[in-house]
Amino acid sequence: MDNELENKSEHSVTDGVCPPICRRLFRRIIADETALLYSEGKEEKLVMVRDISVTGIGIENNFPLAVGEECKIFIQSAILRESIKKKTRVVWCKKTEDNVWQAGLELYYDDPIQFA
Repeated sequence: MDNELENKSEHSVTDGVCPPICRRLFRRIIADETALLYSEGKEEKLVMVRDISVTGIGIENNFPLAVGEECKIFIQSAILRESIKKKTRVVWCKKTEDNVWQAGLELYYDDPIQFA
């Protein structure tokens, strides 16, 4: 099983992110919440959180993100009944229409979102 995970994963278990094979094992909750996205050396940006799971966050925004870019997201969430700040990595980003991009942010193993 370990070899199977390593062969199907673009990340090693030691780099702190969930292997792609695990990404859809957890349910996603539709969020529609605003959040602030912080990237090293860049101005904070407002984004819309579309869905949240234990391993990641789907966002929509008016600017592109670079795949592999590390950032932090701050969400004041009514759904989770608390504010959360998480370290993430951009795993995909695509333009969906003029001036609109959707992106998938992957959470690190050491900082998962806890659902009640």
